[in-house]
Amino acid sequence: MVAGDLADDLVDRPVVQVQPVRAGAHVLEHRVADQLAGLSSQVYIFDKGLEVSGGEGAVKVLDMSQQAEILPRCDLMIISGTTLINGSIDQLLAWCSNAREIVLVGSSTPMLADAFADTKVTALAGSLWDPEYKDEMFKILSLSGGISHLKRMMIKKLVPVVQND
Repeated sequence: MVAGDLADDLVDRPVVQVQPVRAGAHVLEHRVADQLAGLSSQVYIFDKGLEVSGGEGAVKVLDMSQQAEILPRCDLMIISGTTLINGSIDQLLAWCSNAREIVLVGSSTPMLADAFADTKVTALAGSLWDPEYKDEMFKILSLSGGISHLKRMMIKKLVPVVQND
């Protein structure tokens, strides 16, 4: 099972970082991918928004058309929770036929482990929100504030998913 620090489990393992399928800044995620590149023999990134530009950092963004070929060879998957929103999660999980760990990550990951008990997902790495800041969060959101405005109110968690047998 994934421990509190994912890095301990990554040495000499093929890893895939699947990014949200949308355009936009993914600086934090690519910084993480750069760190994984130093820990693993292979790291792959698929990001539709960055595919056009060829990616950034130490790890090159691959063409989305290569997912069906590459993902079954990987044993650890780090998949953005945004794939639940854009509808790509089911296909990605189908391609993860040899993955020993599949971790959904990011603030869009629903932190409801029971909801994933009948899937291949093994852990959720996302955020809970401190209820002390409820009124302030709603005000920020009503003013179109984004995650950068809410970060200090986040409680980051890594939660294992217990699979149904």
